[in-house]
Amino acid sequence: AKRITGLEMFKLYDTYGFPAELTAEIAREHGLEVDMEGFEDEMQSQRERARAAHAFTGAMEVVTAYETLGLDRTQFVGYEGLRQDTVLAAILVSPSTSNGNSEPVEPGSAEPAGHATQGQQVELVLEASPFYPEGGGQVGDQGTITGPNGVVRVEDTQSPVAGLIVHRGVVERGDISLGEAVSAQVEIARRLDSARNHSGTHLLHASLRSILGPHVRQAGSLVSPDRLRFDFSHVSPLSPQEVGSVQSLANERVRDNLTVHSHETTYSEAVREGALAFFGDRYGEVVRVVAMSDGDPSNSAQDAPFSLEVCGGTHVSATGQVGTLFVLGESSIGGGMRRIEAITGRAAEQLFVQQAAKLDELSRKLQTPVAGL
Repeated sequence: AKRITGLEMFKLYDTYGFPAELTAEIAREHGLEVDMEGFEDEMQSQRERARAAHAFTGAMEVVTAYETLGLDRTQFVGYEGLRQDTVLAAILVSPSTSNGNSEPVEPGSAEPAGHATQGQQVELVLEASPFYPEGGGQVGDQGTITGPNGVVRVEDTQSPVAGLIVHRGVVERGDISLGEAVSAQVEIARRLDSARNHSGTHLLHASLRSILGPHVRQAGSLVSPDRLRFDFSHVSPLSPQEVGSVQSLANERVRDNLTVHSHETTYSEAVREGALAFFGDRYGEVVRVVAMSDGDPSNSAQDAPFSLEVCGGTHVSATGQVGTLFVLGESSIGGGMRRIEAITGRAAEQLFVQQAAKLDELSRKLQTPVAGL
């Protein structure tokens, strides 16, 4: 055989987690051709199957419910600030809470209304919002929306329709009405914790590629205020020394206090710039590129950024704000796929305090200094 077919490449990727780029690289080393076009066809077929399956879950009904409202999109202003004066463009009330009972809102079950009162579960759409909707692995923001006569506690933020931001929560006090001028306030500490962890995933990704090799590819992530989780392609478990090296390099870049820049460009131009982007089918034509470097990444005279990724999430303005990155563990999630979990900032500090307290307790029980345990 002189050629690896697209179907074979797809099976290596889909079943065993083996990246197509790595297959192509090894194939070239052995004088073999690869059918990248056939691989892309197989990937497209998989996406279509996934979309078809997703429709049966009822998700398409949720999308349709929002589209019928005739709302175009929400202006997201959450990169610039965490508070915004705006106008309430839509109110949807859960039928199960129309009598005042506080039951969880089933996505898509809420019905358009012009008014909502205390205790009702609601979904709100604003003309402009500082709330980041769940996406790119990062969980949605929480906070409050305050009107002239009431306050809504926002418990989650989603984007069921591209460009539309939906704030889900409960009317905590008073009442709210359609068209009112409101003030939207994101919970600051929670957002900053998420930003530290999201910047931490970029540092971790770049460190993994530096220590293990460029074959490392992001395969998914979770960014919450409490911790971060990063899935990546790699064929074997990481040794304790490798985990230590990855953690050490990430924290070295934290101490370097690299500047975190972002700019918008086309997806194709971002890839040409060298930005990492492994979920191309999820991006629009215009994307946001986040760089971590010693200076302005547009300055061609300086070294390449330590991290350069296509990302729509929220980040710190400099890596020093991450505080400390501590790896909790690394494990397998399937053939050729690994998962690493870590914490940053306040969560890392709390862990160190807890560990120190445990050591102190053991020291007292065993009547020996901590160093002698």
